[in-house]
Amino acid sequence: MASATQFLRTHRRTVGVSDIPLALLSPRRLFARIEDVGAYVGPLVVLLALTTLAGYATVETGLIDRKVEEQIHAQKALIEKTQSEGVERAQLRKLFEDLDKQGQFMRVLTRLQVVVMSPLAVLGGMLLTGGVFYGLVAMSGRKPEWNTLMTILTFAGFIDLLRMLIVLGLMLQFGTLDVDVTLGALVRPLDVAHPWGKVAVTGAGVLLTAADPFAFWYWGFVLAGLKQTGQLRGWLAWTSVILLALTGAGLRVAGAAALSFSSAGVTGGQT
Repeated sequence: MASATQFLRTHRRTVGVSDIPLALLSPRRLFARIEDVGAYVGPLVVLLALTTLAGYATVETGLIDRKVEEQIHAQKALIEKTQSEGVERAQLRKLFEDLDKQGQFMRVLTRLQVVVMSPLAVLGGMLLTGGVFYGLVAMSGRKPEWNTLMTILTFAGFIDLLRMLIVLGLMLQFGTLDVDVTLGALVRPLDVAHPWGKVAVTGAGVLLTAADPFAFWYWGFVLAGLKQTGQLRGWLAWTSVILLALTGAGLRVAGAAALSFSSAGVTGGQT
């Protein structure tokens, strides 16, 4: 009898690759199966593999090469406009050749970033977040379960993967890398003639990138997982998740602001 009980305990159903759909459809059923074992390894391998394939598919669209070519063309146009009169043709041709070499380097670097760095960033972010939660659980007086935390974060990663696939589909549909699934996309189409109006619209778009529905979904999933598995509860669970979510929102806003200022600089130089 004891051996049968021990067998059931060690062979009890836990999460696996077949439970990936539950992360999107029925998280509570998923959390009820989580145990402090390394069952997340299989889903994690699938997550990283699909992230790599999504990056490779993005490269294969040719949109990265097109974007780099547009940037190089804009820089050449700016040089022709501002320096063509005071620069000899041979020097101008040398500048253009250097820009072409720079463009080739940017293509290779961007491809590596999309295909190789994306899954590494997913894994690194997961380990960092797991470490933060592990420390918080330990400070709360509960026993931190690394496998449980990593299982929650691994399955939460499929929400980010879904976002990536939707963005890829929109890229293919509209033929551009400039795809936004945050609320910032609501103000992008607005065409305002007044300069201050343009500044206001641009600023609103940058700030609204903080409101990402997929980020809300991701952190809501993590919060529910922490509470249902008993790793964190109450105000500590809410506070830690909100602070991490705000950190992510701040990084999105900073990235959008940098991209906006960069685009404004190129556009301003051409006008």
